[in-house]
Amino acid sequence: KNTSKADYGRLGVIGGGKGTVGAALIAARSGLYMGAGRVYVELLEDGMKLDPFCPELMFPGKINIDEMDAIVIGPGLGFTEQAKQRFIDCLKSKAALVIDGDALTMIAQDEEILSLVTHRFAHTVLTPHAAEAARILRLSVEEITKDRLSRALDLGILTGAVNVLKGAGTIVTQRSSVSWINPTGSPALATAGSGDALSGMIGAMFAQHFELMDCVLSAVYLHGAAVEGLNSSVLAGDIAPLASTRLEELRASYQRHFHPLKEEEKTIEWEDS
Repeated sequence: KNTSKADYGRLGVIGGGKGTVGAALIAARSGLYMGAGRVYVELLEDGMKLDPFCPELMFPGKINIDEMDAIVIGPGLGFTEQAKQRFIDCLKSKAALVIDGDALTMIAQDEEILSLVTHRFAHTVLTPHAAEAARILRLSVEEITKDRLSRALDLGILTGAVNVLKGAGTIVTQRSSVSWINPTGSPALATAGSGDALSGMIGAMFAQHFELMDCVLSAVYLHGAAVEGLNSSVLAGDIAPLASTRLEELRASYQRHFHPLKEEEKTIEWEDS
């Protein structure tokens, strides 16, 4: 009970190039909803200093990467020299790193960046959809979708990172070939920005210093659980708030089943002094 925002970590989100600011904002807002203590946003092509719909976000201009517990890079990042340099800065940092969106395309296009990914010692997670995976592996999208598990394992071997191959039954793999298939989700996730929401959710788990695979698997599970039973009319910005509610329900259920209150603890008797 005796905690403050400092105990729940600092998450940085770097992205939001020209015309794609929304992608970075969705990731950042999702990080807040998933419990990160503080979320900082670096937008590459916008002088935004306040998100009027989420004033809790902070816009320092340029994030001090060394002060972050976790960083999400890629949502709406773009492909400028500035974007590439910020990606390289993140790859050289000690922060847990979630790589999404345009940063994944940079990995596919640049051997130097791929080498930096493979040689990272800090936690590194890639979150490609089928087309992004195809670019990294230099295959067609059809070859990815024909055998998603094998291709996900190939990504792990190539990059040395944890890979989250998004789709119906999102596949999570480690370089060791240990893999998981996520059981949650619905067609409601097929909406613009849902991947940005997932990257922010994973980043928030890292900011709170949970174990590596706990961070990834819990975020992927909750991302799908948020829209269970829904088939349409879900905006990407709705996913993390729904997931937060689902997480609270799971925690309450755990408390009831594994730590039930004894009868004498259910009421507090006050004595007159």
